[in-house]
Amino acid sequence: MSTLTSTFATAFPGQVANLITAGRVVLLFLATAFAVSGDAMLAWVAVPLAFVALVMDWLDGYLARRLGCESKVGGLLDIVGDRIAENVWWVVFAWLHVIPLWVPIVVLSRGFVTDAIRSCALTKGFTAFGESTMMKSRLGFALVASRVSRATYGTSKVVAFVLLFSLNAAQEMSGLTPAFLSWLELVAVAATYLTVALCVIRAIPVVTAAKRVVL
Repeated sequence: MSTLTSTFATAFPGQVANLITAGRVVLLFLATAFAVSGDAMLAWVAVPLAFVALVMDWLDGYLARRLGCESKVGGLLDIVGDRIAENVWWVVFAWLHVIPLWVPIVVLSRGFVTDAIRSCALTKGFTAFGESTMMKSRLGFALVASRVSRATYGTSKVVAFVLLFSLNAAQEMSGLTPAFLSWLELVAVAATYLTVALCVIRAIPVVTAAKRVVL
């Protein structure tokens, strides 16, 4: 970390990760505005902006662990940031006809269900991740709360969204061959379907744990 960042982190250790979460929300809206602008150059600028916003999703959690300032509020804010990014981008890309409409319908429905369960669990002292995670079974923890699972899902989202932003920008350009566009669309859609599959699979343990942590 830079000297300025280190100084701020020392003075306000509990705020660094939360500020990064807020910053990535700002970036994701900026990337969205550029993507829907209809301007090819701005659409391409949206690609690195989206990538940075997605990397910041990893960075806030990393800093929270390194600075020892993990908290229930921070974990909740991280999930809120994830939901805003996922829901906004899936809806936008469906509106742009880059992906099928059923993709945001599935992802949003999944989010409503799991977040409702996690909200109820939070009132009983359980969190989605960390030491107080509601995932008590080994399989549930492995699929939802483990670093491997979260890293795999996070990586799939990064790949899928970067490809979708790139596909949208490529479609705004002239001079690209139909073969290249078809190849890019195939890869982007495949990455999207993989991400949605992981999204649904990771929701199953949360739903099965609902009876224990909610009732």
